[in-house]
Amino acid sequence: MYSSIDYTPFLTEITSWLEQNLPGIKWHGDEGQARCPFHDDHNPSFFINRRKGAWRCWAGCGQGGLKELAARLGVEPPASIMRKNEDPVTRQKIVATYDYVDHDGKLVFQVLRYEPKNFRQRRPCPKGGNCGGTNSAGKSICKQDRDGTWWHWSLDGVKRVPYRLPEIIEAVKSGLPIFVVEGEKDADNLAALGVAATTSPQGAGKWPDDPEFNKYFQGADVIILPDNDDPGQQHAQKVARILAKIARKIKIVKLPGLPVKGDVSDFLAAGHSKDELVAMVEQAPFYDPNQAPEDQEQGQFSGWSGTPYCVDENGYTCYRKFLQSGEVELIKLANFVARPVAEVIRDNGVEREITFELQGTLAGGRPLPAVTVPAERFATMNWVSAAWGMAANLEPGTNAKDRLRHAIQCLAKDVKRETIFTHLGWRRLNGSWVYLHAAGAVGADDIAVDVSEASLGRYALPEEAGDLKRAVNWSLKALDVAPPEVTIPLFAIVYLAPLCEPLRIAGIEPAFVTWLAGATGAMKSTLAALFLSHYGCFNGKTLPGSFKDTSNALEKKAFAAKDTLLVVDDFHPVASPNEARKMETAAQALLRAYGDRVGRSRMRADTSLRAGYAPRGLCIITGEDLPAGGESTTARIFAIELKRGDVNVELLSELQNHTGDLARAMRGYIEALAPELDNLLDQLKEAFGVLRDKARREGQHGRIPEAVAWLYLGLNAGLDYAAKVGAISEEDREARLKTGWQVLLELAEQQARRIEEERPVAKFIAALTELLAAGEVKVEPLPAAEAGYSEPQNFLGWKDHDWYYLLPEITYRTVTKFYRDQGSIFPVTARTLWKHLEAEGLIFVAREGNRMQRTVRETIAGKRQRVLKLKANTLDEK
Repeated sequence: MYSSIDYTPFLTEITSWLEQNLPGIKWHGDEGQARCPFHDDHNPSFFINRRKGAWRCWAGCGQGGLKELAARLGVEPPASIMRKNEDPVTRQKIVATYDYVDHDGKLVFQVLRYEPKNFRQRRPCPKGGNCGGTNSAGKSICKQDRDGTWWHWSLDGVKRVPYRLPEIIEAVKSGLPIFVVEGEKDADNLAALGVAATTSPQGAGKWPDDPEFNKYFQGADVIILPDNDDPGQQHAQKVARILAKIARKIKIVKLPGLPVKGDVSDFLAAGHSKDELVAMVEQAPFYDPNQAPEDQEQGQFSGWSGTPYCVDENGYTCYRKFLQSGEVELIKLANFVARPVAEVIRDNGVEREITFELQGTLAGGRPLPAVTVPAERFATMNWVSAAWGMAANLEPGTNAKDRLRHAIQCLAKDVKRETIFTHLGWRRLNGSWVYLHAAGAVGADDIAVDVSEASLGRYALPEEAGDLKRAVNWSLKALDVAPPEVTIPLFAIVYLAPLCEPLRIAGIEPAFVTWLAGATGAMKSTLAALFLSHYGCFNGKTLPGSFKDTSNALEKKAFAAKDTLLVVDDFHPVASPNEARKMETAAQALLRAYGDRVGRSRMRADTSLRAGYAPRGLCIITGEDLPAGGESTTARIFAIELKRGDVNVELLSELQNHTGDLARAMRGYIEALAPELDNLLDQLKEAFGVLRDKARREGQHGRIPEAVAWLYLGLNAGLDYAAKVGAISEEDREARLKTGWQVLLELAEQQARRIEEERPVAKFIAALTELLAAGEVKVEPLPAAEAGYSEPQNFLGWKDHDWYYLLPEITYRTVTKFYRDQGSIFPVTARTLWKHLEAEGLIFVAREGNRMQRTVRETIAGKRQRVLKLKANTLDEK
């Protein structure tokens, strides 16, 4: 509806001038796109139309014409522009002035119509020409017209209002319908007939989706009269969609007999009356947002213009077959119309799944429910009956199915496309690191995140960090809520989690689980929830994971909880052996997944393998006991013991009232990390190596010093952040780090002892020692060569001064039963156990032919026996 200055005669010169001053500009027809010269633009946001001379930076640097662009660039404009006055006011005649007024009738702004047809907007200068306002070129934005009135020729910063607003307000109060048209002239012509009519400034497609603008239509009956062209039809649909949220009823009335681009003014000029218009309104159906838009000829959608598809009078999707005679035959494809409304990409950081969201209308007008279809299923059309039942019917034949698929896709040209991230943590988007959380992203706006499938919706950070010093002080207070050997590793893991991404890139991703163990009533869950509140809103009853979850569910949570902290609650003893096995299996799966950073591979329907769901963050498990499973399992744990009475309940309650500050502290920490993430790789790798070597102790399992190094990195990062925001002094930071290092080393020593106790040899010896001491098994003195012997009950073998001669199979079964009766498991097979015993020099081995035998043949009481020959002092010393 609106036009601009036509620079067509000077196109070659203007194109050359633009390419000279906007290096790298790319043309799409007359539309050019380039990096904005007025800001550091990494994603080209500067657009210009060379035929109209209009430009705009969508990043907010401004907009204007070629003269203004030249002035801001500090160069001369093209010579042709100097000859052609860019201001249409000086060249064109005002033929109409349309006043936009507020609810009190006070002028807000004007729209001026010129001849030749063009439009401009202006608003009264609030200071009568003495405002001093200038545009980006340094020129005054305030100009005086011939009658002496001062105007600003711009609507920047002006609140938009509907045209003829006082009449609209009065009509809504009186229950009268409001007619919405595309231009002020049309609204005035309808008003002359005594009906309430309005429009919005700036033409088709510019109706604001602004609650302040649209509030005047609350509860109104709205009649939309579109112009007879595609922009007009699309404008009508846009207005209807927006007002459907607040209006009582809406109708879109397509006036018959209009010329191309014709409007209601043309309808009235052709001799039609108000009564005819009212009758058409009464007969028109009410707007249904779920029903696809239809134009006049055979109900063809505007999106199907230029395609061989349409909707017949019964609501069938049809294919238009052009015959040699020149006539058109309508071939039915389906008794419904399906139209795409959104294309959604769900991105989990490893895979991208595309789905299409569609709405439908059955022949006869009944709306069909919205349906989401995976992209790989769309072309099959098998989803139709599954989503819409037997009533939705495709015509037979493969051609009908393929044409229907094509017809639907023809409507997808302007469909909304959206990427939804289905994980938390760091992602590099448009060259910058952003941190995803359930409410959006730190470092970017308008990012959609959906972690509901993994039940991680509580991981939502506040919109702003606020007073960082105050927030970080509350985070530091969490260190005092329990003994240092409890809170220091918990604080460390909280601030270590966002470092998982750079550590992963550096090849030193943390590979352990923090296990918070303690008796029931020790407040394990509550304490874990407090520290987890750095990442969202949690309490002891709303922790994200528990051992009631399936192994698959826990695997997906660990995968989605990237660069954050997952708490899995309540590993506890159960009476049912079956339930105990399930819990133990789930715990072992978590420990293996986090300890090895691997996920289970899966097979697609086409037998190809898809990536497994490997954990990408850190994990705290709470439990009344540590899991069984042997040395390898225990080595993947960094255990913390919490005793009853350890938690300062008064301080805990105070901290629980300030969990919002904990989350604000974490947001500030992440904001500080984002610009430095790439620079941290080498620093973290070097520091990790130094710390691991410093923490290493002779005889310890290799995983222990690694866990100490990772936790210290987190502790150092958190305390360094606290010092930078002024929450602690540098001296305090150094003292806390020194204490933290000692605490972590002491916990490492305790963990080393646990691992030692879980060695298969240690467990074997401990079980035999206890069984012998309790008299539950018997070992008899080795008899003389020819003497007879009798085996007592629970007999395991013989002994002399130097050796035990144990019956291998019976001994192994007895030891495994001993642990099974305790609700535990023995971690290795008999063959593996004998290897461990040999490696530690505790058994006699012999070569029989070409084979090395760890169970050897001995003649006992005249009979050859195969025995496990164990050094006597192995058990006697115990």
